[in-house]
Order: sequence, then C-alpha cells, then structure tokens
Amino acid sequence: MKQKKGITFGRILWYLFFGVGYIALYLKYYFPSEWGKTRNTAITARQLKAKHIWGPFNALVIYLSIFLLVVASIGGLLD
Repeated sequence: MKQKKGITFGRILWYLFFGVGYIALYLKYYFPSEWGKTRNTAITARQLKAKHIWGPFNALVIYLSIFLLVVASIGGLLD
C-alpha cells in the first residue's frame, strides 16, 4: 500500500524543529564564504544531496552551541 505524500503533523514538527539546520545548509550552499574562480561548493553540494541527514545534524549543532553559550553565561553570572 502506498502512503500519501501530503502534509502531516509529523512533517510539520520535523521541519519546525530541524528547519534551522536546513536553512543553514542552504545558506552555506548559496552564499559560500569564498568567492571568485577558486570557489568550491562541492562539499556543500554533497551535503545538500543528503539534506535529510545534514539538515538535522546542523540543527543539533546549532542547538548545542546555543545551549552551551547559555550555560557558560549563567556560570559566569554565578561567580
């Protein structure tokens, strides 16, 4: 039996939570840090092909960074 590819509640939650990672991935691909003749987007092109792996991974890295910054700032306030 084939499943419908419509908008489901699970997909909405998935993209709400991991959407930050997908946006970061697209920004890294379409706005690379180096410009000119030596521009290399091969790495981000490969990541974009596997976007459902790298999008959530980027989101988790971003969330972990934010968490660590908040914990470090709270630790600095307690001293």
